[in-house]
Amino acid sequence: VEQLHKIFKLCGSPSEEYWKKSRLPNAILFKPQQPYKRCIAETFKDFPPSLPLIEALLAIDPVERGSATAALNSEFFTMEPYACEPSSLPKYPPSKEMDVKLRDEEARRQRGLNKKTNAVDGARRVRVRDRVSGQFQLQKPMQRSKQTW
Repeated sequence: VEQLHKIFKLCGSPSEEYWKKSRLPNAILFKPQQPYKRCIAETFKDFPPSLPLIEALLAIDPVERGSATAALNSEFFTMEPYACEPSSLPKYPPSKEMDVKLRDEEARRQRGLNKKTNAVDGARRVRVRDRVSGQFQLQKPMQRSKQTW
C-alpha cells in the first residue's frame, strides 16, 4: 500500500472513473484519502527531451500507458545527444538468478575439467599433506582392502 501511494504521489491519483471500472476486488481500499496531483514534469524538469516518454510510460491507467514498441519509436531515441555505445558502459557481475545459475554451472564444468587434467591414466588423485614437510602432494587414493568376516 505504501508503494502504491508513492506511485500516486508522482503520477497523480487515479480518476474516479478509474476506480469505478477497476476489476480488482476491493480496489477502492487502495484509493488515497487525499487526491495527489501529477508531478512528473516538475520531478523530471532537468530531463526535458525525455519528458513525453516518461509521461507515457508512467501513466496510471493501462489504456493510456504507452507500449514498449511505442516507447522504442519515441523521438527520445532519435534526437541528440544519442545514447552511448554499449561497449562503453560499465560491466557488472550478473545479478539475476539465471545469470548466477549459468555462472555457477560454468564454474562446476571448469572444476570438472580441472579434475580430469589432474588425473593420470584415468586414475583419480587426491591432495595429501606430507606430515614431515607440511606440503601437499597429489597421490592416488588408498585402496580399501576387502575384509572377510
